[in-house]
Amino acid sequence: MLLLNDHAHGDHDHGDDHGDDHGDDHGARDAKKESGDLNMRAAWLHAMGDALGSVVVVVVGLTVEYAEGDWRFYTDPALTIVILGIITYSAIPLVRDCVRVLLQGSPMDIDTDLLTAELEETHSAVMEVHDLHLWELQPGRTVGSMHVVFNNEFDSSGFPGVAASMKSLFHQHGIHSVAIQPEFDNRADGGGDDCQKQCRLSCEPTCESDNICCNDRLTYRSRTRRQGASDKAGDHELTQFLL
Repeated sequence: MLLLNDHAHGDHDHGDDHGDDHGDDHGARDAKKESGDLNMRAAWLHAMGDALGSVVVVVVGLTVEYAEGDWRFYTDPALTIVILGIITYSAIPLVRDCVRVLLQGSPMDIDTDLLTAELEETHSAVMEVHDLHLWELQPGRTVGSMHVVFNNEFDSSGFPGVAASMKSLFHQHGIHSVAIQPEFDNRADGGGDDCQKQCRLSCEPTCESDNICCNDRLTYRSRTRRQGASDKAGDHELTQFLL
């Protein structure tokens, strides 16, 4: 249990791992979020169950051998129930985290609306950030993807600098792996539907469903707001069910 403890419960110092500008703030956030490796936590829990079982066997054996009275025969089932309670209580967070990872749940401690607003302020040419998706690969390790729409005055050669600024912002929120897809608004070209011109990367030109992206974009804001509220309610209900 001692050997597994460090990896199981994430007792690591992250303060000096990522740069100097946000090292202290980011280190504190990671230390709070880090929950250790799921496999190691399961192994630690298994070892704890075996250790408690061994202790109970010794205690019950000594009690039955040296104690007097019929009560000593109830120590075995009584202590077994106690152990089951301890293991169940310890396993609930592990099961909850496993379910969240398997369902690709979004991290509860990140405000996506606030993050989207901050991303849209990173550069004056950014018109919109949409399709922002965040999910956990394991507790404390979040990845994401998003689309960024630039206005028609933006020079595409400056995209690496904007992407670096956005990744720095993600870094401050404890997200270190993110895919950024740029989209360039060319409505000033004239002709064509405005929405369709924003959906240049929707699919192949010959695809029969090439209008799906456009239709999705028209309802994106209202749909994501409803979905965000529903996801938070669903996560709360799932947590209550597991507890």
